[in-house]
Amino acid sequence: MMARIHVRIAIAVACCVTLLAGWALAKDVDAEAPPRTPLQLALLNPMQLFDQDYDVYGLRINLLYGSNTSVYGLDLGLFNDCVRDLYGIQAGIIGNMVSGVGSSGDGLLGVQIAGLFNYAESRASGHGPRGIQIAGICNYTPGAKGYFQAAGIFNLATDADFTGVQVAGLLNIGVKTMTGLAIAGLVNHTTAGFAGIRAGGWGNYTEGDMAGVQIAGVINVTVRGSVSGLEAALICNASYNEHYRVDKPTGDPTLRGIQLAGLYNDGHAMLTGAQITLGGNMAGYFAAAPEAGNSFLQLAGGFNYCVRKFTGAQVAGVLNLADSLSGVQVAGVANIIYGDSGSLTGRREGDLRGMQVSLGLNSTNLDVYGCQVGLINVADRVKGVQIGLVNIARRVYGVQIGLANFISEGAVPFFPIVNFSTSF
Repeated sequence: MMARIHVRIAIAVACCVTLLAGWALAKDVDAEAPPRTPLQLALLNPMQLFDQDYDVYGLRINLLYGSNTSVYGLDLGLFNDCVRDLYGIQAGIIGNMVSGVGSSGDGLLGVQIAGLFNYAESRASGHGPRGIQIAGICNYTPGAKGYFQAAGIFNLATDADFTGVQVAGLLNIGVKTMTGLAIAGLVNHTTAGFAGIRAGGWGNYTEGDMAGVQIAGVINVTVRGSVSGLEAALICNASYNEHYRVDKPTGDPTLRGIQLAGLYNDGHAMLTGAQITLGGNMAGYFAAAPEAGNSFLQLAGGFNYCVRKFTGAQVAGVLNLADSLSGVQVAGVANIIYGDSGSLTGRREGDLRGMQVSLGLNSTNLDVYGCQVGLINVADRVKGVQIGLVNIARRVYGVQIGLANFISEGAVPFFPIVNFSTSF
């Protein structure tokens, strides 16, 4: 019983302090400023104690719908509307609106809580809404600067860069860049770049640079920009840096980091990092600049495919395919490197400098500086060792070890078990 009395006394004191503070502020009135009142009661605008032109410093209660220029304090009711600014707390059974018309401040600096939707905008240059929005359906913030947004269906931030947190049952959308955390039951979509952490039940989509972590149930896509960080998806990660191959052929890589997928990773243009998948990895782009290279680790249960220079390691359960390689290829079935005329890119790109290891075929019509180990090994020229059931080369500066060894331009074109040559 005493606890209830204490609570009621505390609420009464808080209300009195709020009203007294509003009354004190209302006394200090600039001659050009809107008139002020510490208390506003509205049924349905214009049926309210003070008309819409008043600022409320204290408490406003809107039984159905109330509208005032600005509210500094508590704004409670069915539907709450501020034409210019809200500094404080808005709680609406249906919705809250801060329009930012003529605002020289932030539009919203505080908290909006609504059963259905929240809207907050600032039309002042260099300013923007900042605070917390919680809605049953949606939050919409043109010109948002910094926020925590939580909505049952979607959050939408437009017209300015967004810094903060978005949590939605279905969808988060940022029309410009976003920095922070985005969690959506379906999709996170950012038009001009993202930095931070995103988790989408279906996917994440970025038009521009992405720096941070993307986690999706199905797909992560980044276009017209680069990825720096980690992408994880059950199906696919795709990165396409169109600016790299069109506007700045020596610019940043498409991917600098790690892609993890249950099925398929895809990266176009220059890549630096790691691709790991149970299905397949693809890196590089046919139209990339000649000097473009891929510094990479590719691990796949199925296949790895890299067009252009590859520096690193390709490990696949079935197939590794590259235009040229400095590093290691390990495959359950085949490793293939083609880079001369008639190959994937139509020109000789480079050679194999390193090692090919497979249970089946190792093949390149370029030069090998290193080692080939497999059932069948095929190369143009070999400076090193071929070990397999069948070894085939045009010229060899080294040794072939296998059941059948062929050096077409060697001193001994064919010899079983061991064949060697010093012609290269």
